[in-house]
Amino acid sequence: MTTPYEKGPLISIITVVRNGRGVIEQTIRSVLDQPYPNLEYIVIDGGSTDGTVDVIKKYADRLNYWTSEPDKGIYDAMNKALDHVHGEGHLFLNAGDYFVGDVIPAAPRIPCHLPVHRRKFLGRVSRSRPKDHRQGIPYCHQGILFESKGIRFDLRHRFAADYGYYLDHGYTRLPVADVRGYVYYDEAGVSRINSMTRDREISGIIRARFGPFWYSLFVVKCAVKDAIRAVLRR
Repeated sequence: MTTPYEKGPLISIITVVRNGRGVIEQTIRSVLDQPYPNLEYIVIDGGSTDGTVDVIKKYADRLNYWTSEPDKGIYDAMNKALDHVHGEGHLFLNAGDYFVGDVIPAAPRIPCHLPVHRRKFLGRVSRSRPKDHRQGIPYCHQGILFESKGIRFDLRHRFAADYGYYLDHGYTRLPVADVRGYVYYDEAGVSRINSMTRDREISGIIRARFGPFWYSLFVVKCAVKDAIRAVLRR
């Protein structure tokens, strides 16, 4: 009997991690438990010293590729993973993020957004909504099913290279897949901790690609956002 999953394209899932022993197993299991049968799973560890590699080894026979070696940061690790991608589409699911329920559509439309629930500032969880691509990446990369075009991250950006990566694909607004599950995204990660540097990088990308109006608008929004955060921290 034919199932709705049998003819789907190969989808590559990429997880990068460094010293994430407490969260990596949940991420890995959430991918391996997906019913979509045509998945390729790649795990890149940045030379962890906390036992993360021992967890990865538990699932090594179910991974298409994994390695553990020092890298130059998260985007360098993602670029390493892209060298091993064979799927028609790919998605980056970082350690600490995970799939809840059935997330990969039976007939994936590539590219597309997948539903995302994110834990935001002060711990509030809400569903992500796409925003204007001229004001930063319009959707967290954990919920973007990219086309595999051979594009790489620009390592000159330490915290906002995913925005340039999105724009380099030529995307503006993508459809959101109609699925029962969702991606859980823990926003309290590296880019959140380094939010001021990230916003400076984003503003530079906006100015170069979209001009002074959109740059100025983004700078004003950041100033308001930072002021609100400062009040909430008191």
